[in-house]
Formats: sequence, C-alpha cells, structure tokens
Amino acid sequence: PCNWTISKKPQKKGEKPTQRKARFVTRATVNREVAFLKAAYNLAIRDELVTSNPAAKVKQYRENNERVRFLTEGENEGEEFELRAAMEAEDFVLVEFAFRTGLRQAEQFFLEWDNVDLPNRVLTLPKSKHGEKRHVPISEKLLALLRALPSRGKSRWVFPSEADTPLDAKNFYNRV
Repeated sequence: PCNWTISKKPQKKGEKPTQRKARFVTRATVNREVAFLKAAYNLAIRDELVTSNPAAKVKQYRENNERVRFLTEGENEGEEFELRAAMEAEDFVLVEFAFRTGLRQAEQFFLEWDNVDLPNRVLTLPKSKHGEKRHVPISEKLLALLRALPSRGKSRWVFPSEADTPLDAKNFYNRV
C-alpha cells in the first residue's frame, strides 16, 4: 500500500489548507489515479489548454492482480463428463489437471516435477504471471492423477512430449 496525504483546497480566500489523516491505498488505486491525470492532461494538450503533460513522466506501480479461486466439487461436473466422453484418456488428463489446478496454460505445460511436492501436497510456481512465486494446493483427486502420470520419475517435465521437452500446447489443442 502507498501512503498518500490528502490536502483540502482552501474554501475561502486567505484560508490555509488543512491536512487530513493519511489514508492507505493500493498500488492499483494509485495507478488508476495517475492514468486519469495522464488522460486529463492529454485532453488538455489536444484542446490547446496546456503545452505539456507533467504526469507523462510518472511511472506506474507494478500490480499484483492475483485472484485466488477454486472450483467447488461438482461445479464443473457437466463439462468434465462431456469432455471425458469425447476425448482419449491420456489427453483428458491434461484437461482434468487444468480443472483441478486452475493453472495458466504455460504454467501447466512447463511444469517440472521439481516443483511438485507430493508429500506436502503443493505445486510451486517459481515465477507466475505477476512475477512472484505462488503455491497451488494439491487435492486428493489431483494427487491420484499426479501419481498415475507416466512421466513421474522418468522426465523433468510433468507433461513431456515424445522428445522429452515440454508438451506444446498448440499441438495438444490441434490434436484434441
């Protein structure tokens, strides 16, 4: 969070501004307010009211917009049943893994066994989309799925190709 002190504008001529207690805001809030200022100045430049945009040099904060949400049991049963019936079993494993983890495509296809901790039941993603490490819990069903994978103990990758490289997502989607 960022610490901003907000000052009131003088209400009457000669009145001094008073400071309110500092409020804490998130980086996203700061970024939205800076973006608003940049846009306002750009409009003023377009309308020839000002000649430069002092907000243009302000760098925005890097945001962590990670959301944590897990499917509840039964929430995807219909889709899962239809896909399981329409796909080969070895292909459906990847879809079931995606359902059970919520990983992004690249996170799943580039997952290494070194980042799978079966005894502690956690997947570790060393660098997720927002640039930080994150952990994904392993459920009972996911644990059984991981233990049954043929790549376990044989490959660096959880989902390897025949050439023992990460499985190519586009090839997978084209195949299924």
